Amino acid sequence: MLTPDVPAALGATMLLASRSFDRWEVFVSTLFTSFVLLFLLIVLAVVATALVIAIIRSRRRERAVAAEREKARLAKLRPDGLPFPPHGRGMCAACGKASEKVYFLGDGRRLCPRCYESLEMNAAAPAVSAGGEG
Repeated sequence: MLTPDVPAALGATMLLASRSFDRWEVFVSTLFTSFVLLFLLIVLAVVATALVIAIIRSRRRERAVAAEREKARLAKLRPDGLPFPPHGRGMCAACGKASEKVYFLGDGRRLCPRCYESLEMNAAAPAVSAGGEG
């Protein structure tokens, strides 16, 4: 009587063990798949973050270049918006000092920035007073 029960008990145990092994195999497979997906998600997040940082830096650089160009453009204009006359190195005709920046006026005079500014102020002052007297 022991003989017939032993194979039946052994078969039942093997059946339970195989079901348990199948569950373990599914668990390990699911866990491995989860780790792979998590790794891919992290890689995607790192790439997206790097891309966003690169875009932000590029836009900042573009704004800085645009501001620098605007500053250079405004440096070439007088306060009234007209361009300064051509300039270079030379001697000022009014004060006689050598300067790195001397404006070459249309009438042949060469004026340093200080003398040119006083010339502009003097030229603007009579126009204001003449307009007020009229």
